[in-house]
Amino acid sequence: FKGINSLKNCFRITSPKLEDVEKIINLVVPKPLFVFDLDGVVFDVKDSYRLAIKKTFEHFAKIPCDEKEIQLAKNKGGLSNDWDLTAYLIEKSGRKADYNELVEVFQNYFYREGKGGFIDNEKLVFDAEFFEKLTKFADCAVFTGRPRAEAFYSLEKFNIKKYFSYFVCNEDVEGNYKPSPYGLNKIKQHCPHKEILYFGDTIDDIIAGKSAGVKTFGVILPGAVAADITSGLLIEQGAFEIIKNKNDILEKIYANS
Repeated sequence: FKGINSLKNCFRITSPKLEDVEKIINLVVPKPLFVFDLDGVVFDVKDSYRLAIKKTFEHFAKIPCDEKEIQLAKNKGGLSNDWDLTAYLIEKSGRKADYNELVEVFQNYFYREGKGGFIDNEKLVFDAEFFEKLTKFADCAVFTGRPRAEAFYSLEKFNIKKYFSYFVCNEDVEGNYKPSPYGLNKIKQHCPHKEILYFGDTIDDIIAGKSAGVKTFGVILPGAVAADITSGLLIEQGAFEIIKNKNDILEKIYANS
């Protein structure tokens, strides 16, 4: 109705069949938007990203890497990029590494442009069955520090990419990495949902969510290193709640539906 001022922001839908009306209503009634970080949330990266950090550290530092040290470094905040985290750990050990060489070594361990690597060791935490149930009540988006190629590789490998309608990856934040809210604000701009919930596993995720004004949940996977310490820090930074089981999310959805 572009030519009629009083109706310029309106459109009309005609439904031939009565049973189609419910489908249309379900589409136009606002749903909440669930935004997921990938690493440590949708994917268990203990044997992929975390292992790449460990191996890259040991390549340059020539000493063993303690997994607890990796988590404690994550808990410092400001090190959401795993290349930066690895560089920090190497420097903390008293060694040095050229950053570009570090990235090359890390990537050779983790993701050889789709030709194998630790990325293939990942396990799925939030599986297709979970997203099939969730997307009956909510829309889903991704906010990750991963490069787009790596994010899509794993999402497609596990056949869950189809459940997400919008993606913000490493290249999309123009250097404004978490804890910057830039990525979440971009999602808010392009996905005007009434309610947005964000699920992350680090302090940087919680700070980003809080800064963007979205309800943010901390995710702690079963068997996570220093889980009690991390849980406490996430709550301290403003996490609305700690999620330890994917079914907790579904139960909350069903209870409020």
